Amino acid sequence: MVVLNKSDYNEKCKELLTDDSTYKCNGQNPTSGYRKKVFNLIKNLFENNIINVMLKRKLDPPSESTILAFYGLPKIHRPKLILFRPIVSCIGSITYRLAKFAAGILCPLVGQSPHYVCNTMEFVDKNKNIRLYDSEILTSYDVLAQFTSIPANFTVNIIRQQLTDDPTLSS
Repeated sequence: MVVLNKSDYNEKCKELLTDDSTYKCNGQNPTSGYRKKVFNLIKNLFENNIINVMLKRKLDPPSESTILAFYGLPKIHRPKLILFRPIVSCIGSITYRLAKFAAGILCPLVGQSPHYVCNTMEFVDKNKNIRLYDSEILTSYDVLAQFTSIPANFTVNIIRQQLTDDPTLSS
């Protein structure tokens, strides 16, 4: 449990959102434009016989969608800095059903990289036999804003390649 002053919490969230290297002010509500794009994408998949009518109904955006909710989770392992991890809840949004479906496809890929580490104990276990020379040092880096720092196009290309290379998926 974390106890925080409400004004401190709000100020930290405002700091995150006013970082113009990560976020930009849109100035207008893009909901109807996104609804149209998602609807057209699903319609094209259906018309090209890539998905059936049942899946189309499952993926179609809801007629009424909720506004995305932003909040910050304090990183309690860094108590002196009071850093926040930004979270955007998309539950009930236009893209939620599509994202949930995509997550089901992508989930089996998690952990397939030789660089994947599940938790600290696994990291320790994988590295316990490393021997360093006197001239070497082991370094650890703490990444700030990890998820918002990763370029989306780069990530999409990696996922596309992983899906292409996965022999368990049908084309």
